[in-house]
Amino acid sequence: MILFALVGTAHAQNPQSQPANTLSAEDLQRANEWIGLIEGNNAPEARQTGVRELLRLGWSETPKRLAAILSGNSAPAKVAVATVLSDSPAQLLPAYVEPLIAALGDPAAEVRRAVGGALAAYRDGGVVPRLRAIAMDESKDRTLRLAAIETLGRMVRREAIGALIDALAQTENTLRDPALAALKQATGLSFGGDAPAARRWWTETRGLPLAEWQQLQIERLLRQSRDASQRLRTFQTRLKRALRDGYLRAPEAERTPLLQSYLADPFAEVRLVGLELVQSQRAEGKTLTPETVALAGRLLTDGDARVREAAVHTVANFRNAGDGERFGQMLTRESDPRVRLALVNGLGYVGSSASVEPLLRLMEQSDERLTIEAVTALGRLVDRGVVDAAARPTVAAALLHRFRSANPERTAMRERVLAAMSRFADPQFGPVFAKALAPTEVVGVRQAAARGLAVLADPSHADALAGSINDPDGGVRKSVVETLVKLASSDAHLEALWTRLAAEAEADQSIRQTAWRGVLTLLTTRPAAVIEGRIARLPASDASAGAKTLELLKLAEAVLAELGDQRGELGRVRARIAAQHVALKQPPEAVAMYRAALADMHAAGSAEIPRVAIELLRFALVNDLYDAEVASLLANGNPALDPQAVWEAIRGEIERRVNPDDADRAIAMLAALQARPPTSMPADVMQAMQTLLERARQIKEGRKPSPPSSQPASAATTQPNASPASPP
Repeated sequence: MILFALVGTAHAQNPQSQPANTLSAEDLQRANEWIGLIEGNNAPEARQTGVRELLRLGWSETPKRLAAILSGNSAPAKVAVATVLSDSPAQLLPAYVEPLIAALGDPAAEVRRAVGGALAAYRDGGVVPRLRAIAMDESKDRTLRLAAIETLGRMVRREAIGALIDALAQTENTLRDPALAALKQATGLSFGGDAPAARRWWTETRGLPLAEWQQLQIERLLRQSRDASQRLRTFQTRLKRALRDGYLRAPEAERTPLLQSYLADPFAEVRLVGLELVQSQRAEGKTLTPETVALAGRLLTDGDARVREAAVHTVANFRNAGDGERFGQMLTRESDPRVRLALVNGLGYVGSSASVEPLLRLMEQSDERLTIEAVTALGRLVDRGVVDAAARPTVAAALLHRFRSANPERTAMRERVLAAMSRFADPQFGPVFAKALAPTEVVGVRQAAARGLAVLADPSHADALAGSINDPDGGVRKSVVETLVKLASSDAHLEALWTRLAAEAEADQSIRQTAWRGVLTLLTTRPAAVIEGRIARLPASDASAGAKTLELLKLAEAVLAELGDQRGELGRVRARIAAQHVALKQPPEAVAMYRAALADMHAAGSAEIPRVAIELLRFALVNDLYDAEVASLLANGNPALDPQAVWEAIRGEIERRVNPDDADRAIAMLAALQARPPTSMPADVMQAMQTLLERARQIKEGRKPSPPSSQPASAATTQPNASPASPP
């Protein structure tokens, strides 16, 4: 907090407002505070901030004070100064050369590396001759000479490479290998440990024109950089895989400490793995310890932009509303574009009503990616219900304006704006959504428009939905059909849904099923005759046409039953339902519906009674469902059944079963008929039944059956009032 307060104070004043040599008392105090920050017991980032702010102030005493730090005893302070100077070539003054050269022999390796980086960044100032002299001086400490050689290797200038070649010519060869390694780094060439080869190369190339020399250097160093980058990427991939595997293989009790060690690791790649694992734990619904959550939150201020970006996504995934203010404050300071995008995205998940105004401002910026994320975040805020009622009209108006003013070619922008608008149930968006369903729009826009109309749920847009029922994109069709099912009312809507029933027209089964539910809902308000008429229009290729036929018939039945005065029609429809149960091999349901149909027909005096009664008789016999109730219903019907018609209808079913395989079934059918005749059966019919029964018994017992009678029962010889034969 102290550090940020100091930064804020420094930025509040314009250093150009007064001469650098005459700092005010306030600025002088602040400069001393920056020096205290560098020399105090602070984090490396804080120390470096102090150095940068001193350089920015342009104070005439700054070089002297920084040179004194480089000459001092604090290794961390020297590292901070040298690191910032190496990143700021314009600030490399001659005043720093001497203390940097002196610090090159520091006992601490991190100081030598940082100092070498600063010296290597000098373009002049006599640095190369000084380093050459140190490298060539055999009386100097070996550590100092190695540091000088390493620093020369970090330069790409020809004079630095010449100094390294000179070092190879030394009589003692203890520094030959370090010099060759430095040459490889400086030139991008590997001499295979062969010093003479390196000297021959130098002899051949040192006389080249400067422009040609520089071009060759650039090409060599680019190749070297590409190779190094590739090796680094490979290493990073393997490292990440090993870290993940190590975590997943660790016992459950060891995972939390291991994860926390990843999050606190000094290497950015390891911290990134830690954040990735935190997110995966959240996705799996596992509970994280408060310490783990706090460690992830600390990485929001990490020095590596990649880590900050990942940390923002991770913290946003915690869905802690308190982080909204934190993200908003970070957004005012963050300069990295990727991290800014992550922060804006995160505000959609953790922001509050206070986030609306800054998001609206961001939505009007020229950076399209930032605008898109701001639009998306606003939509999420609305979806989460955190936007105040007073602010909703402002947000809605801003989104509508953004959509209308967006270039039609900016499809990503228009899609995201429509998606955000779809979170509102704002009627003014309806015409925009309906128009955006046009086939000329891209898929994403049409999908967002369909979702928006679904949220509005306004029947006035049903016609627009029906017009898009054949959209080529499955996702759009699904949204359109699902919404139209809820809003449809007219015959045009019914026809639109009907087009989605055939598999040839609609490959997605779920869409076909949704459309079918919509069709049934619409038909509930249609006459029974209209409903029945749809049966003939069912797609012939539909494997479920039989089941759909039954559903339509039951729907017609419900419509007629509700009327209450259409018993004859109701009986007819129920007879069709019974026949459909027969076709679907549902015997109990078929018999029950036949009985209901006959009850309705008897009440209405329908002429269809005999036909339906005989259908019931035949089906009940064949399926072993001819019981006392069915027999009584048939025998007591009015009018009575024609016995000859009854026999002709069932005789074939019985005769087909008089064989060794089905004799038992034939015997049972005949016994049931003789025991409970459905009507008064004439003597010749009863005799024919008895003859068939005897033949079936003979076949069952293995005896040779009597030949069938050549004199079939005839209506001309029947005795209407003849008594039936005794049952077997």
